[in-house]
Amino acid sequence: MQLLDGNRLNEAPKFSANLGVAYRTAESDIGRFTIRTDLSYRSRYYLREFNGPLDTQEAFALINAGLIWDSPDDQFRVRLFVNNLTNKAYVARMDSSDNFGARFISWNAPRQYGVELRTNF
Repeated sequence: MQLLDGNRLNEAPKFSANLGVAYRTAESDIGRFTIRTDLSYRSRYYLREFNGPLDTQEAFALINAGLIWDSPDDQFRVRLFVNNLTNKAYVARMDSSDNFGARFISWNAPRQYGVELRTNF
């Protein structure tokens, strides 16, 4: 049995931060535009309670960005977006098998981009 006294909690970085910045234009005959960027940061953390070197996720930052157009009557919205702009890879989750003594990991989503269309009625 391994003692866990003094170990850090799973997925609990010592420091994390989120920052979002948006700029919205004034309304005009063609509508309104909004530009938004979000930055999130997590310092190094452990994925399991044992705090071993193979259980460690190093610090990382993620950037998401978007451009939004709202129609003059606010009935329509078009959003262009990109998530994980820098395509940063990190381990999103780690599990283990008691039967085999193996670790299984899941990676985060890679860079994703798209268009979102919305209407109000």
